[in-house]
Order: sequence, then structure tokens, then C-alpha cells
Amino acid sequence: MFQSETLKIVPLTSNHANDFHHLIQSNLKTFEGYLPITVVNTKTLKLSHQFIRKKLESARKKREFLFVLKEVHSDKLIGFVLLKKIDWTLKQGEFAYGISAAASGKGFMSQAISFLSRYAFDHLGIHQLQIITHKTNLGSVQVAMKSGFSWVKTLEAEFTNSLGIPLDMELYELSK
Repeated sequence: MFQSETLKIVPLTSNHANDFHHLIQSNLKTFEGYLPITVVNTKTLKLSHQFIRKKLESARKKREFLFVLKEVHSDKLIGFVLLKKIDWTLKQGEFAYGISAAASGKGFMSQAISFLSRYAFDHLGIHQLQIITHKTNLGSVQVAMKSGFSWVKTLEAEFTNSLGIPLDMELYELSK
């Protein structure tokens, strides 16, 4: 789908289940706070395979699309981007993403979000994209800003963390 000198972005396939499981489980500290549902749904290898099957079915029904990020030189899965909450009437969708601690801060995610934003606009007919993140998730805030998204507003009690605490989240948007 996309490849630069350092990054490859490909749509999820059933062959990614083991690597996806390993990515999440080996980066629990990074993902637990911001992606608790993904962490719970990939806790075991069996659950990871079920999770991947559900995501593939959602893609088939055009409800959401999951892409995996791989380092070109090692072909190692280092992250993912989920285009979710797609509203075909409003032509709007939301990005959620995660990257391994080892690959964090190297510009991979900003590169992926920039490419996938153009892909969503040009090939899927999406007109507006959103990123919702907590203000303390500085890496995610930087990805949004570097990818051309603009801060819109604070969403009060938008997300409940793994401790059951509702958190205010920041909404960033990018329009075609």
C-alpha cells in the first residue's frame, strides 16, 4: 500500500495476528492507559486471533479499517493505525493508533497518519478526520499537529481509563 525508505503501511490480514499480539503484549505499559479495549482483546494469542477476525469483518463491512506499520529493514510490526467511527453520511472518521516504545519518537506515526489521511480523502471519500487524545499523551498530540490536524476543543469526560476514571480529551480535526 505504502512504503518509504524506513516504513511500510499495509492493511491488516489474518497473517498479522501473532505479530499484533506480540506488539501489544510487549508494549503493555505504553498501550494500557490509552488503548485499554485493545489490550483486553489481545491478552492471549487466541483472543488476538479473534480480535483480528473481527477487525477484518469490520473492514469488509466498511465500518473501520486497521493498518499495520512495519519497519522496512526488519519487516517487524512496530505499530498500527485504526480508522474507526466512520460515518459515511457525514464522511467523517477517527484515527486511533499505537506504536511500540522502541519505534516511538522516530516520526513513523506522523508519516503514517499523513499518508492515511490522504488515502482516506482520496480513496475512501472521507472529508473530515479526527484524532482524540489526552493532553498528557504528548506523543499523540505531536502526531496530530505534525500531520496537519488542528485542535478544536476539549471533550469533557470523553474517555474512561482502565481505572474507571472519566477523562477530558482533546479533539483534533483535519478536513479535506
